[in-house]
Amino acid sequence: MAAAADNLLTIGELRALPSLVKGWAAPWSVWLEPSPVRTPSVTRMHARGMLPSARAFVLDYEEVNFTITRFDLRVPR
Repeated sequence: MAAAADNLLTIGELRALPSLVKGWAAPWSVWLEPSPVRTPSVTRMHARGMLPSARAFVLDYEEVNFTITRFDLRVPR
C-alpha cells in the first residue's frame, strides 16, 4: 500500500484511500495508561459498529510505548 510505504499513515493519506469505508461505532471504549503514570505507556481501544452497507465490524487496537502492537479489524462478509 503506497500510503503506508514510509511506515507512517497520516489522516490525509487515510482519507484519500479509494477503499476507505466509514461507519459508526457504539459501544466503544478506550483505556489509557500514559507515561509517566505507567511504564510502558499503554493505550487500548475496542469498538463494535455498523458500516453503511449494514455489515457489522469489530475493531481492537493496542499501542505500547507509542508503537502499535495490535490492530485487528474484523468485518464479516
